[in-house]
Amino acid sequence: MLTRQHEDGGLYGWPRRPDAPSDKGRPCVIGAPSDHGNVVSRGAALGPAAVRYASQRLQPPRLRGYDWGDVERSGAADPAAYMARVSGVTADIRGQGLCPLLPGGDHSLTYAQVSALQREQDLCLLWFDAHTDFRAADKSP
Repeated sequence: MLTRQHEDGGLYGWPRRPDAPSDKGRPCVIGAPSDHGNVVSRGAALGPAAVRYASQRLQPPRLRGYDWGDVERSGAADPAAYMARVSGVTADIRGQGLCPLLPGGDHSLTYAQVSALQREQDLCLLWFDAHTDFRAADKSP
């Protein structure tokens, strides 16, 4: 369900997999390239690659994390199937004790991510978006 679309270790050069079980709680980047929620213009799907590219030019943070690549886009023409994949990968990463970070893609991905984490007692959501274009769940992909 994940593909590796970058060769240099990902965000900040972070490695792909946790080194030890004690790494629980560390951030884990999962790219979710998608344009499903934007009917006006395309380009949000380039977000994960752009964030990774930019991070290579910054001083790495002291915090160590992981980058597991991008959610596979094969069959991405079906928004519901892609959202289910994003939700499944998010739940898998959280189930391993890691903290999923998902640079998108467009804002519609938030539904997939939150649905995977909704049972968390202390869920914290940081949502960065260029604009506040909230939609009802039944009106989103």
